[in-house]
Amino acid sequence: MTRLNIKYQLRLTTLIPVLLVALLFALFYNGQFNKHLNQYLLRLGEAYIRQLLPVAQLALMRDDERTLQGLINASTINPEIKSLAFYNARNQLIAYRGGKYSTVLPFKPPQFTGDYIESLQVSFDTINFIAPITLPKFNLYSNFPLNAVPNFLSQQPNDILGWLTIDIDTQSVLIQRYQMYIITIFITLLGLIISLTVHFFLSKNIYIPILRLRRSMKQILSNEFETHIAVTSPGEMGIIEKGCAYMQQHYLNIVHELDNHIELANKDLQQSLELLEEKNIELSLEKKKTEEK
Repeated sequence: MTRLNIKYQLRLTTLIPVLLVALLFALFYNGQFNKHLNQYLLRLGEAYIRQLLPVAQLALMRDDERTLQGLINASTINPEIKSLAFYNARNQLIAYRGGKYSTVLPFKPPQFTGDYIESLQVSFDTINFIAPITLPKFNLYSNFPLNAVPNFLSQQPNDILGWLTIDIDTQSVLIQRYQMYIITIFITLLGLIISLTVHFFLSKNIYIPILRLRRSMKQILSNEFETHIAVTSPGEMGIIEKGCAYMQQHYLNIVHELDNHIELANKDLQQSLELLEEKNIELSLEKKKTEEK
């Protein structure tokens, strides 16, 4: 981080928080969206089964496979239903449409009884729902009580008459999910582009004066003390530039005064040396005169 230019350091400090916030928002929002879609699929499958169960109960009580097949044919008009099948209490297929259901191999129901619906994701675009068809006390589609059907006098309410299995197509939900992913990526990229644009225009007032000062300081370190320091930035950077320019000017004034003092000292020393030389000459002349006498 310390080896990076100030411009790239500012860019990273801007982009990293924006990117983290965008990723957290995308994960949370898409997670909630996927959760709602899954709940929608579960409610959709359960709604189809709840609509089919009353008629299926009466048809199984009467052993009316034609009614079951007609019910399947009418229900599979819905585009979400890929396949639909009915099994009797002996796990034998008695009516189906749309799926690869076997009439030879027995159906293996899940290990539960009662009014319960089980769902299973069988492929990336299909959810399977299985529900037991139980023996009711009364049926809304029938005008006679349960004990009027001789075949079911020995059975108790909630005994299993058969099974209903339905496959729901999830392609439309997958399309919505992928659309949300694309929208999330687009919004994230748009946010990054906006943050980079704002960073470009706002950070110029920071890193351009710093780079200019850095260049001036490098020249000063190379003993180019009269390097020009521009004072053009507003705000805090302007104060820093003024401070650097003031210190440079103060240093140059001190150096100039020191040079003047040194020059004056050199002149005084030169005069002293000239006087000393004159004195030496005079002493030499007087010594010669004394020797001649």
